Amino acid sequence: MQSSLENKGAAPDSTAHSADAAADASCGSVALSCTDGGPGGYACITRWSLAQRPNTWCSRFPNYRVGIYSGCAGYDIVAVGGADTSTFYYYDPQTGDLVGIEGQSLSGTGCIAGQTPDVLLTDSVAGAPPMDATCESDGTIDD
Repeated sequence: MQSSLENKGAAPDSTAHSADAAADASCGSVALSCTDGGPGGYACITRWSLAQRPNTWCSRFPNYRVGIYSGCAGYDIVAVGGADTSTFYYYDPQTGDLVGIEGQSLSGTGCIAGQTPDVLLTDSVAGAPPMDATCESDGTIDD
């Protein structure tokens, strides 16, 4: 998962984050996409207070890795990755709201919901490493 976490692009501008305002025609709003459990089976943890805990994700994604990035280029970010795919969840650090979801696979990167900025995660971990956990098959954490 490390390589997919590092290949993200440039940091977003400093404008306020609003998932529904920033959603473009190719990417629906977070509010609509997260109705009834999320788009295409994606977990929608809509509040940073829950999302920043690895056990929140491991119970939903056994056998995946979870990276928690606080204060990364204007966002709080959770990266959930498997062998060939990763999903990035972007949170507004001011409100704690989920503002975007992005998927990355061998075929490319695409917006799933809301605002999905290009963020270079390697810049965020230069000073302090992110919280990183491996989810076991039973949903527990091996960190």
